[in-house]
Amino acid sequence: MSLNLPPPWEAFPRFEIGDWWKEESLPLAFGNFFSYKDLSVEVGFGHGEFLHQMARSRPEDLFIGIEHFGEGFRKLVREVKKEGTANCLPLIGDGFIVLQVVFGDGEISDLYVNFPDPWPKKRHEDRRLFVKEFFSLAARKIKDGGILHLATDHLPLAEQAMTDIRDVADFANADGPDAFRRESPYPFRTRYETKWMSEGRNLFYFTYEKKKCRT
Repeated sequence: MSLNLPPPWEAFPRFEIGDWWKEESLPLAFGNFFSYKDLSVEVGFGHGEFLHQMARSRPEDLFIGIEHFGEGFRKLVREVKKEGTANCLPLIGDGFIVLQVVFGDGEISDLYVNFPDPWPKKRHEDRRLFVKEFFSLAARKIKDGGILHLATDHLPLAEQAMTDIRDVADFANADGPDAFRRESPYPFRTRYETKWMSEGRNLFYFTYEKKKCRT
């Protein structure tokens, strides 16, 4: 299945600015703009290497990236247009807010959060993503049987993720209670992931499945 024309940089006049979603009715009805099998989202895509490569490897799916900082967003926009990757849709904004307002409940197949800023200082803890509030929101937006993918190089953040997600009953660890992987389960890596692997850092990967509702 291929995506419909025109590509997003032609369909959305403010595509290169990144706030095009603010001019649309929310939550966005992506089916009005694209034909796709599954919808995947990455929160905090950095420079977009992972998101772009995933989109190119799965042209039948739609990949949407959310990034707060302009430099990484602009870099990915250039790459997407250069390669003509019409199923990769970057946007700019706060990850928590965009996830809440742009997407309908139960429509995301895979949600990725790769190596977010751990905000290790106590005064910055309200900025962390691996917390119960974010996991509860993710549980609403991910469809039954969908997957929440988490990755970090920061042990305290990994421990917080395991603790906070226990309070979100909709998720089950696909690798077993409190289990994680040391090696990436993905075919592609982020820029920082490659750097940290070369430095020998310990990396933590988590896979949580959204439980299917019983009828």
